[in-house]
Amino acid sequence: MAKEIGENTRKHRLGSKHPPETIEKMKRSAKTRDDSKRIAVLKSDKHRDKISKATKGVKKSETWRKKMTSIRQTSEYREKMSLATKGIQKSEGMKNKASIAKLGKQIVLINEDGYKEDVVSLRDFAKKYGLNRKELSSLIKGRRTIYRGWRVSQDNAI
Repeated sequence: MAKEIGENTRKHRLGSKHPPETIEKMKRSAKTRDDSKRIAVLKSDKHRDKISKATKGVKKSETWRKKMTSIRQTSEYREKMSLATKGIQKSEGMKNKASIAKLGKQIVLINEDGYKEDVVSLRDFAKKYGLNRKELSSLIKGRRTIYRGWRVSQDNAI
């Protein structure tokens, strides 16, 4: 029944266009929509578990990876992604999560006085101590052993 209604609506609207004001409203709505809960609405837990089990451990082919890399390197793709995220404020939690993912693991730095500090965000750490982020990154990646009195904890040695 619901499928018929949707099909009838589609046929009725076929060939017609939304007014520019409506298109703008839809764009704004799409940019601010919280899609994190959307998949839960569309698919049951059982269905999501089934999909997860089916795709876990499946490696993408080299051809597919090359294709996706070439798509991401195009200026058109970068421009679209920039427009899609413009004006969206990320929470501190999201920023920290992204920083940890970029670093690959939790990093602990020790200064010359023996004070240890967890680095959640290179940006925040650099700002707090007046350091250069690129130099800190070199320190964490092992290209440097010490930077302005800071060194990587032995627990984190790469």
